[in-house]
Amino acid sequence: MRNILALVGLVVVLFVAIGYSRGWYAFSVTPGSDGKKHIAVEVDTKKIKADGSNAAEKTGEFVDSFRKPPASAAPVVEK
Repeated sequence: MRNILALVGLVVVLFVAIGYSRGWYAFSVTPGSDGKKHIAVEVDTKKIKADGSNAAEKTGEFVDSFRKPPASAAPVVEK
């Protein structure tokens, strides 16, 4: 059970780190008038969807490259 929780934690940390580096999230901190800090998170859902569909397309192309023989590997015909 502990290993599963560690795996879930790792996936969450990786998702946040990759998302932040890809520009999916933006964090901002502004000081308030009473000395408290205000933290805001902005999520770009359009960029997340675009990156997800792009990754799915590239994954499909990668899988298809294993299904089809390369064009340069034409069968050799002996005479």
